Amino acid sequence: MAVSVILPSKIYHESYVNLVKKKYDLASEGFALYLEKYPRGELVENAYYNLGQAQGSRRKWKEASIAYANILEKFPKSGQTPAVRLNYALAILELPGSHKKEAMRYLQSILKDYPKSPQVKPAKKHLRRLKPKPKKPAVKKTTTTKPAVKKTETKKSSSEPKTR
Repeated sequence: MAVSVILPSKIYHESYVNLVKKKYDLASEGFALYLEKYPRGELVENAYYNLGQAQGSRRKWKEASIAYANILEKFPKSGQTPAVRLNYALAILELPGSHKKEAMRYLQSILKDYPKSPQVKPAKKHLRRLKPKPKKPAVKKTTTTKPAVKKTETKKSSSEPKTR
């Protein structure tokens, strides 16, 4: 009985082809399988990135953000870091609850740490969208109303002559 061996590169390649063909469910399953079976494989970083892409395309934001977070944690000096930070920030913005401050920190870190990367332009665009717009000062309408004049009766003083 022959045992079939699936090579890591074959799993990765088939998953990538599924990603390109927009078969995101199959791509996600394949990249997850690769990461499960070969956690120290030579394509782990790319598998996490593509898993994040596939999950994001499926609108599975939690799973996408976890895939990107794994790259940031396990591959801090990766050449993909600017793209990963951008994708991570955009994924967490889609999660329930407010992750705006964290997302803004990641977007700002792209500008600071990778000022010449192609991700600077989209990071700036998203930061402009996320920053609160300054409130315009309230304009007080000035009306020209006359002060109310209270008419009062004057009492005649006792020194004035009485008229009959």
